[in-house]
Amino acid sequence: MARLTRLKGLDILIQAFEMLDKSGISLSVFGPPLEIDLEKLDTSNIKYRGVFLFDEISTILKNYDVLILPSVAYEMMRLVIQEAITAGLYVIGTDVPGLQKYFNRELMVS
Repeated sequence: MARLTRLKGLDILIQAFEMLDKSGISLSVFGPPLEIDLEKLDTSNIKYRGVFLFDEISTILKNYDVLILPSVAYEMMRLVIQEAITAGLYVIGTDVPGLQKYFNRELMVS
């Protein structure tokens, strides 16, 4: 649910996702594809869902269990984190400045 640039860490997330036993799970990716090869996002368990309007966030999040923020660089205030928590989702993020204030540091992925 962000601009899909290399700094967002989507390539790392896809690589990690490919290592999982994917029975019963899927990965949905949202956002404008600025620096991402969309062919990587079209597999049986990974789907590119495109862009969305801001007022659609809460409706979209109700369809998911987890929000993952795999950023590899500083993140600004992420409203989507608050929206996800409000929707009852688990939120997973990387240990980068800007996201650290939202998570228990001992549980963050480096």
